[in-house]
Amino acid sequence: MTMRQLSRRAFLKTTVAGAAVAGVPLPLRAQPKTFKIGAIHPVTGPLAEPGQACRLGAQLAVEAVNAAG
Repeated sequence: MTMRQLSRRAFLKTTVAGAAVAGVPLPLRAQPKTFKIGAIHPVTGPLAEPGQACRLGAQLAVEAVNAAG
């Protein structure tokens, strides 16, 4: 079995071609306009009060992102 030498120019061509293909936007890779975000916060027990603060903070973040577009 013979080993073929890979020249610097061939390596660069292959690398650039691979980067170009990876950078092409594909419809399958596009993000939908709306998406769901889940968060787990305690709502009962001794951690219910900080859990409410976390939930309100998450809601504020969602509103800020939606307002920004």
